[in-house]
Amino acid sequence: MKDLAASNCRGCADFSEPIEQVFADGGSFTTHGWTLIRAKVRDAAKRPLNVDAAVRIAGGSTIVKVGAEPVEYDVDHRLMVFRLDSQGSEWRISFIGFLS
Repeated sequence: MKDLAASNCRGCADFSEPIEQVFADGGSFTTHGWTLIRAKVRDAAKRPLNVDAAVRIAGGSTIVKVGAEPVEYDVDHRLMVFRLDSQGSEWRISFIGFLS
């Protein structure tokens, strides 16, 4: 995601920084990750593009730092929005957030 994010992306750090912190503290994740179920552009003629996405977050566990007990979590389904801005010949994420 960081490679796809604009430098001023709102919300991107809210997703990447906690993950980086777990690894920096010697923690780990045990999960099958996220699966994109469906995505739809709201209005392809408007800029920036708003893409609504249904995602499945697999259950699993997180050990937040060395020596910590695992935090277990169940499968979750969420609706998200991604705002995409054109930067030259590439699209970059300028906003990411949950709709539900």
